[in-house]
Amino acid sequence: MPPFARPQRPLTPFMQRELSSIAVKDPHLVTASEALAAATAAEERLKAFRRAKYSPGPKVLRISRIACEDLPDADKGMGGGTADPYVTFKLSTSIGDRCEARTQTLVNAPRDVEFPDVIEMPVPDMLLRGKCNGVLVAQVWDDDSFADGQEGVNQDDLMGYAEYQFNCRLRPYKLEGFVDRATFTGMGSMYSFRVSFKYEAVPAPDA
Repeated sequence: MPPFARPQRPLTPFMQRELSSIAVKDPHLVTASEALAAATAAEERLKAFRRAKYSPGPKVLRISRIACEDLPDADKGMGGGTADPYVTFKLSTSIGDRCEARTQTLVNAPRDVEFPDVIEMPVPDMLLRGKCNGVLVAQVWDDDSFADGQEGVNQDDLMGYAEYQFNCRLRPYKLEGFVDRATFTGMGSMYSFRVSFKYEAVPAPDA
């Protein structure tokens, strides 16, 4: 028997997931009415966030779910066939705006990695309004800030990169997408590998 009596009102899929989550976490501590109130409040917060996300106001570009597959052996000097990868993202516009951010370095990472980082950078309002074009450059680097073989210390190696064009003219303030296992051509003698990440313009934390 479920821990809550089924509410009389129809529930959205989001509210059903919230109720299921509450049921798993506190099956004996939450009444049916309290659980429904919590699910309803969560849905209202989600609706408010979506309204703000696609409305005028300060935004940041949030990048998450960053992952690389089949990374090249950038640290061959150690004989381990590994790399110390990190990813940088650089956003620029046709009117001169520039900002960038990066993930942490994963030392001696396997060939398939997932970065725990959720990074953010400001999004120019003119880009969100569709008044200019934007380019997001994603670059994967091998961190050589410490001695790890035959490589030069403090000379990070670019492993691969790709560019993504942004234009919000048709849908102002809507900037979001998911790069799904895109192929990055390896630099120099490095072979190609794949990169995934999610990006979305969301309200700035202090907006």
